[in-house]
Amino acid sequence: MNAIAFPTLDDVSSEARPRLEGPLKHLGFVPNLLVGLSTSPAKLASHVELSRHFAKLDLTGIEMQVVLIVARLENACASCVAAHSTFSAAPSCPMRSWMRWRRSCAG
Repeated sequence: MNAIAFPTLDDVSSEARPRLEGPLKHLGFVPNLLVGLSTSPAKLASHVELSRHFAKLDLTGIEMQVVLIVARLENACASCVAAHSTFSAAPSCPMRSWMRWRRSCAG
């Protein structure tokens, strides 16, 4: 298996750095996807803007995570599913409902 080399936050360009500060402040870390996209500031900017528009939809937090998890399941990204499952396990999410939904997806 080939390892993907991600830049460190110190190596990120000055153009990309501001777009990583929000996730770092909000989550306490920068997801690998964003660090990877930071090698192309235009791609990173596009992803951040798309995320901002997605957040404006009339969906609850858990509904947004469900949409993201389904997309990640379809793309077979196990680490992405795990990450969004963690976000969905926040206190605002009823755990029993969440686990019931996850079991139904495992089919």
